Amino acid sequence: MGANSEGYKAFAFMKNNVFAPGPNHEFVRHFNNALNDVQHGPGPNNDIVRFGQSLGNTLSSVESSVRDVFGFRP
Repeated sequence: MGANSEGYKAFAFMKNNVFAPGPNHEFVRHFNNALNDVQHGPGPNNDIVRFGQSLGNTLSSVESSVRDVFGFRP
């Protein structure tokens, strides 16, 4: 089992493969981020959380405008 054995060559090829995704590869980063969200819940800077907050703010603004136009007051 030296450096010329087929097993060692196969292991070295897999270890040094430049086409394999590394720790900063886009797929690896997104997968780790999704896994973290599943395990710990989404944080305040999560895209879905920010979208939900933006949608809530927009709907609140629309509701306020409709109340002003039609004169509805609670």
